[in-house]
Amino acid sequence: MRTELKIKKPELKTSVQEITKVFSESLQKWRDEEPRRDKGEKLFYCPVCSETRSLTNYRLKKYGRPKCFKCDGIEMKEYDAQRFRELRQRLADEALSIAPRVVEALLEVVTAHGFTDPLLVAIDGGELRLKPDLTPNEFRCNASTRRLEAFYYYYDTPQHTESLKVLIKKAWELGIGILVHIEPSHMRMPLPYNNLPASRDIFNGVEIKMTAEELWGFARGYGGL
Repeated sequence: MRTELKIKKPELKTSVQEITKVFSESLQKWRDEEPRRDKGEKLFYCPVCSETRSLTNYRLKKYGRPKCFKCDGIEMKEYDAQRFRELRQRLADEALSIAPRVVEALLEVVTAHGFTDPLLVAIDGGELRLKPDLTPNEFRCNASTRRLEAFYYYYDTPQHTESLKVLIKKAWELGIGILVHIEPSHMRMPLPYNNLPASRDIFNGVEIKMTAEELWGFARGYGGL
């Protein structure tokens, strides 16, 4: 169930507890939720992030097992209730253990980015989203993939560069990964660090994707971030 909060600028520093409470409650529900399966369909789940998908026998025979696009196209496994619950519980518990720090980190990111009043915060299952202004720019924490995420439609001010730098640093401090997408037609500022592993996604946008281990190795090359 999606919950939206509107945080006014004077309340920003005191909003961590409220956002953390709602996010934690959402994570607890996400941990215990039962995947939906329509009648006559087979259910599959990603063994890495717990994403689920159901397919009719016709589509299964025609296209084969579904793949998880959150996890670079890894093939999903046929649903096993016990293994799925164990995976989802582990992911949720890991996210719950750092939830206050994640909220603080994303608030620092949007502060560096700059935001209009009020700041829109959306919480849905294992995902926390912060939308700083009327542009499509958005910052997220995704519990299933254990990373901080940034989506820049506009990346054309020094504040945008600084916000990305803060996001990368905070993810490194939290011990989780990152996923960044930048719309190339509005990218007019440099990336905050040299040698970031930027590539092109399927829509020809700029993508930066690192696991926690890869980010740790990247930071080590700088002696820290």
